[in-house]
Amino acid sequence: MSTLILSIHINHPQSKHWRRLQPLFVNDTTNEYKYGTIVNGDDPSLYPNPVLHIKERTSHRQGITKALEIFEKSDATHFLLLDSDCW
Repeated sequence: MSTLILSIHINHPQSKHWRRLQPLFVNDTTNEYKYGTIVNGDDPSLYPNPVLHIKERTSHRQGITKALEIFEKSDATHFLLLDSDCW
């Protein structure tokens, strides 16, 4: 069993805090996973393990669609989608 965990992030006043906390919490509470971020309209170099950079900020729904496409192409058996402020 392997789990793909993706989190969609936008620029927000709390983004720096959330992008630091979330991977720490995931690492402390989860086993056998791959974690990545989808950066929606922000600088991908600011985020841990960006797997997709959407240059122009788009709707949350489009970010979710992209996350599902990434999961479908992966070899993961399980998928967890997190909002940026979920930790």
